[in-house]
Amino acid sequence: MNLEEEIRDNYKISVKMKKVWEVQMDISKKIFEICNKYQLKIVCCGGTAIGALRHHGYIPWDDDIDLAMLRDDYDKLCSVAKDEFKDPYFFQTAYTDKGYCYGHAQVRKNGTTAILKWDVFKDFHLGIYVDIFVLDAIPNDENVLRKLRERTEKLQHDMFIKAFF
Repeated sequence: MNLEEEIRDNYKISVKMKKVWEVQMDISKKIFEICNKYQLKIVCCGGTAIGALRHHGYIPWDDDIDLAMLRDDYDKLCSVAKDEFKDPYFFQTAYTDKGYCYGHAQVRKNGTTAILKWDVFKDFHLGIYVDIFVLDAIPNDENVLRKLRERTEKLQHDMFIKAFF
């Protein structure tokens, strides 16, 4: 990766940002290595997928990598994570890091720092990371879907209150 500052799509990409991207690419390589070992399916999603298609890499103003897995593969990754993600990598969930309050996994790199403004006073590992989201089935029944949305919104609200107040 070229670590020199550059302008891409009228956006200045700093050397610092490129160094963050470089760490994220290293973390992603480790994630894909483990997924290949266990034959787990994982895909790019969100801005990462858009960037891959539209920009042939990162969206110039994006600052993370977003990956997603179906529930069975995600659960399998979580079950092997302790044995597979060794220093300098840290597999982070609410179960592996007591202060972590998000509903998805992150793989972080020890010896790095990525403090988001809403995480400034959090007490959990704050290294540079890659997000791994779980994709669960969506019910076809509208009533079941409505109840699921209501429950999800309540859980999100409760998590927000716990995390920020």
